[in-house]
Amino acid sequence: MSNDQIQPELSNGYRSSRRNLALLAAVGLAWSVAQFEIGSLSIGGLTIDLSSASIPISLSVVLVYLIYRMIFEYSMQKIIVRRWRLAQLDFRIIYGLARISLVLLAASTLYRSIFTMFMVVLGIFVFAMAHYVATVSLTLLAMPFLLWIKAKKSNHPSVAMSAIESVVVAEVIAAIIFTTAIACTTFYLLQKSNLFDSNKHTISTGSTIHIALVTVVIYYSFLLREKLESWLFKEPSVFDEI
Repeated sequence: MSNDQIQPELSNGYRSSRRNLALLAAVGLAWSVAQFEIGSLSIGGLTIDLSSASIPISLSVVLVYLIYRMIFEYSMQKIIVRRWRLAQLDFRIIYGLARISLVLLAASTLYRSIFTMFMVVLGIFVFAMAHYVATVSLTLLAMPFLLWIKAKKSNHPSVAMSAIESVVVAEVIAAIIFTTAIACTTFYLLQKSNLFDSNKHTISTGSTIHIALVTVVIYYSFLLREKLESWLFKEPSVFDEI
């Protein structure tokens, strides 16, 4: 068999969805930081009129759809392509770029500037550190409790299994806590924006909901990253070598 026959090759469908997503993510990043307006946008033969629409919300909706399309198209590649390291790296880069664009588009509903981008990066860092500290703390609290429960059921409880279970429990509890915090913050901001008083707004209701939804989507995209990549990349297991 020649090298041409075994050379991994991406499908046209994936190439197209990847190209469209990269283009729109770049447009979203540029629009969020720079001070220019978009009247219409043509992607993949589709023309989007943005002259009378909310640009951040419109671009975010299309971005989410294109992310789904890229994931779907990648999942339909041959196993050898999905395990190709260069294809995996390319997927991670475009996927990460699209998520950054989503966050900046949400933040740009409040203000568009380089400073906004800096504050978003700082906010993501603080959020990630808070989640890490919460997960580690909850793991340390959950592990002795799980060992105590297993000790009552068995004379020789598995410490390794208890450690794995405590990490899972900690991640679930942390996800519930942070999701609840996002929901409570959103509700508080909606109250502050005087949702039922159209003559007195301090922050746009649409912007508040947009930011909250994007925060939840991005948060869970990081939580489920390993599961997504495990499903997409189809890494060979020990049994594949037998």
